[in-house]
Amino acid sequence: NSPLVAGSSPASVSAMNLAAKLDPFGMAAFFEQTHYWTALQRNATVLQLSGNFLWNRIGVLLLAVILLITAFKFFKFNVANPQKKKIAIANDQETKKYVYNKTATQLSGKGYFISTILSFLKIDLKSTIKSIPFVLLVVLTLFMLGMEMHGAINGGIRLPQYFVTTALMINAISATLPILLLLSMLFYGSELVWKSKSLNFSSIENSTSFSNVALFISKFVTVFFISILLTFSCILLGVLFQLFYNYPIIDVKAYLSLFYYIGLPASLCGLLIVALQYIFKNKYIALVIAAAFLVITNSLLGNAFGFSHPLTRFANFMPDVYSDITGFSYLSKAFIVKMLYSFSFALLLSVISILLFEKSVKKIKIKSFRLIILPVVFLFLSGFFISKNYNRASKTEQLKCQQQYEEIYKSYQNKPQPSITDVKTTINLFPQKNSYNVTGNYMLVNKTKFDISEILMNTSNEISWNAITSSQLILEKKDTEFGQYLFKTKQKMMPNDSIMVSFNFEYKIQPINGHQSFNAIVENGAFMRISNYFPKIGYNLENE
Repeated sequence: NSPLVAGSSPASVSAMNLAAKLDPFGMAAFFEQTHYWTALQRNATVLQLSGNFLWNRIGVLLLAVILLITAFKFFKFNVANPQKKKIAIANDQETKKYVYNKTATQLSGKGYFISTILSFLKIDLKSTIKSIPFVLLVVLTLFMLGMEMHGAINGGIRLPQYFVTTALMINAISATLPILLLLSMLFYGSELVWKSKSLNFSSIENSTSFSNVALFISKFVTVFFISILLTFSCILLGVLFQLFYNYPIIDVKAYLSLFYYIGLPASLCGLLIVALQYIFKNKYIALVIAAAFLVITNSLLGNAFGFSHPLTRFANFMPDVYSDITGFSYLSKAFIVKMLYSFSFALLLSVISILLFEKSVKKIKIKSFRLIILPVVFLFLSGFFISKNYNRASKTEQLKCQQQYEEIYKSYQNKPQPSITDVKTTINLFPQKNSYNVTGNYMLVNKTKFDISEILMNTSNEISWNAITSSQLILEKKDTEFGQYLFKTKQKMMPNDSIMVSFNFEYKIQPINGHQSFNAIVENGAFMRISNYFPKIGYNLENE
């Protein structure tokens, strides 16, 4: 498989053939031809110019020849005579009579503010959308997304072809588009801010009276429109795939939700990038800082470095978990809170950048700092809500907890414990609340040759435990940190003696925390391995 188009599962034969024909670098064709070669063949056999590799090279050469002929046809080999142009311009100015008319101008007010925004926005949008880089960006995005969609439909060599449902297309878009949007936001967020200076147009802008807020808003709205246009083109491609594969059941509402779940995070990233450009007043320094920040807070690489807590994440995109049955389910609730937190942070930086626009900190009036209060309040409230409801431990904390558990309870490993011989449970499901409740009874029997006076039960901290009781046991110790219950028997448990234990626990999905794949209860379905969360008897080796 070519590393350019490889997925998590092996590609099908048709997908490999298509990639081998379309890959302009020929890498896919090379890997297709050498896919089944042995180590000896790889060291001794020369690549054959045949099959898809031959057609790929012929196609690339033909395309290159067509581009060369086109360039030759439209290229102007004659240099224009500047002297004739100067004479023509001078004669034109002599023949025309110019009459000066005094025009009243208004440099303040809401109308002037809105017209300023629209004027800058018109210039930026025209110069961006009609530019060759933007057209190439759209083509590249659709090409990569098309390859992903084609691979998702084929399902690899192990699975049959999938129906081209809206959910399949949405997940393909959610898995491919975010990284391309981030790269485009980094490019255009910095390019738009410095475009007037690079084109020597900044002196005209600086001589004109306008609001810095209007300029900032126009730059943000431009990057916002870029994210919307890219998202719309991807949605259109998904609809075309559905029609092409004769699956016209199109969920328009689900497609439109992508403007919210993908377009909103991309726009917030664009807002942050524009704000950083105005704060640091240096294109490349701000670009490096913005790129580093987004890598840490908006990618899987940040999780690897320990930035996994929601408070250290910024404008994360909705993962590719859309389902025809449940949609994005409860994840949309967590998404709202996280976006509010990210928006507050981006808004705070935006206000700071506007205050610092062509000013130093000393020149800013104290009254201007009142504008920072609102984003700070929203940032604090949303951050407090997230930190209060998030209780997932990091890998470091889990390893530390396992070590402490082993040190404290290792002595119970070789102590005799009763065995579970009978289990009876009543399970109540509450799909609308994403929760369930379990009431159960254990029959414990001493199948050892020794007397038992202590029984250690360990429970999962992912579950809320209401009670573990028995008329024949006395609770000696309850360790909530490690989920351990140590009971003393009222009378020694002789061999073959039995004890009845009752327990009750409940579970509710917290949108901020997510859920385990084997412990899911949603509005339109449920899949749980309840027994994984039943009380376990004795020392638990899994906790080491």
